[in-house]
Amino acid sequence: MKKILIIFIVLLAVFALVDTVIWHFSRSNERAATDSESLTPTSDVPSSESEPAADTPPPTQTTGSVLEPATGTEPKTKQVVPFVVQAPEGKWGDPVFQDGCEEASMFMTSLWITGQPAPSAESAASAIRSAAEYETERFGYAADLSLSDVVATLSGYFRVDTTETIHGITLSDMRNLAKEPGTVILVPVYGRALGNPFFTPPGPITHMLVVTDYDDETKRFVVNDPGTRHGEGYRYDEAVLFRAIWNYPSGKTHPTPPTSDERARSVIAVHHP
Repeated sequence: MKKILIIFIVLLAVFALVDTVIWHFSRSNERAATDSESLTPTSDVPSSESEPAADTPPPTQTTGSVLEPATGTEPKTKQVVPFVVQAPEGKWGDPVFQDGCEEASMFMTSLWITGQPAPSAESAASAIRSAAEYETERFGYAADLSLSDVVATLSGYFRVDTTETIHGITLSDMRNLAKEPGTVILVPVYGRALGNPFFTPPGPITHMLVVTDYDDETKRFVVNDPGTRHGEGYRYDEAVLFRAIWNYPSGKTHPTPPTSDERARSVIAVHHP
């Protein structure tokens, strides 16, 4: 009887030991699973909201037939024309810079002619303001400028005389002129017809930009558009830009913009000496 009691006690001890081992093994597995889940990178967890980094370049933009390639993907062009936005220091509320597209376009052309690099924002703002003061003294206004006033300012203020005003230009003429080495084109347009997604809606009525090249493959004009800080190397569908051309008059009082078919299509070609 004593032996049976001893055997019974030993069996109870063994069962207790086995049960303890099993319990510890189960707890270890649970902790391992929990640790594994806590190590999942937070970047892999979907978020309900996302915001690109502040320095993320603008993506390819499409609005109808308007397109701007993403930064870094633009094919090389025939020439580099320094870019100047018409409000270099971001003072879009200042009337000088609100109406500064012609001055900025002329300034870019002057920098290209003289082989100078893109200026600082402070220098660009000073140049645009000084050009506007020259126009006010010469013409009595410094708002929107007709092509004849632009030619006079290019010559009298910027000392650029290698200009050619072309009236009744055709789309074929525009393509060939844009591809011509040593030539840029100052183009006056009905700004709202451009459909540029970077313009404050509905966009400017009168506007001027610089055509620097033409892309045969995509059938788009390459431009420096001073109306947006994203305007360097911007690309407009050829039909969009051509139909927007409008030789608007000087001053702030303009007639109702004519339809596309009624607009006088005139531009200024500037040739490198």
